[in-house]
Amino acid sequence: MFRLFIILFILSPFGWVSPLFAGVQVQDQVATTGKGIMLSARTGSTFFAKGGEIVEFFLDGRSLGKRLSGGDGYAYMEYKPDRKGLFTIKVEHGNEKAEGLLLVVGKAEEVLLVGIEGGVLESIFPERLRDGVDNALKKLADRYRIIYITGMPLGPLVRERIREWGLPESVVLRWDRSVYEGLSDLGVKIKAVVGSPGLIAEVDDDSVKRYTFEESEEGKVVDSWHDLLSDPVVAAKHN
Repeated sequence: MFRLFIILFILSPFGWVSPLFAGVQVQDQVATTGKGIMLSARTGSTFFAKGGEIVEFFLDGRSLGKRLSGGDGYAYMEYKPDRKGLFTIKVEHGNEKAEGLLLVVGKAEEVLLVGIEGGVLESIFPERLRDGVDNALKKLADRYRIIYITGMPLGPLVRERIREWGLPESVVLRWDRSVYEGLSDLGVKIKAVVGSPGLIAEVDDDSVKRYTFEESEEGKVVDSWHDLLSDPVVAAKHN
């Protein structure tokens, strides 16, 4: 709890705390074409759920319908995407609104998991991007779908920072092992994961190439994003 107060104290001057207390929240999600998923929204703040509330779901401005949140604050909307791409999810609850992203991956598309901590950022405090990450990810986005991974419970705010950093826009998922398992269950073809030694150590799949910029006994250590771009596994795209 003390650590949480420290984080809030650091973030509050930058306006990063207010979304934690918003009346409705939505997280980024990933789907594959032709396979149904449950879009979700949560009523109440990050810390206190509020059930029995009506939430309306929108996808790229088109209403999908309204649902009632349960006792845990979550409302769900079933959706079966029929085309690949990046779409905007918007949820409304009274006068409160929130937006997230839905990435729909095609059956032949491959994905790169990119950790914010250790992959995009060399340092969080002070904030410092890794050299060449912007150009590298722009080039990789022409070959692969990118999914950003973070350990921070501030997905929408991290996504806003991604825009400010000039990186390719995509979903931001809060990492735990179940995220990888969920992507695998959806049939997402993960080509590689790039990030901290801790992140790549949790991906123990021999079919997935793992890269880190820090000393590690797991995966492959590369010196820079430029070196990663020239790695034969990443450079070769097989669809």
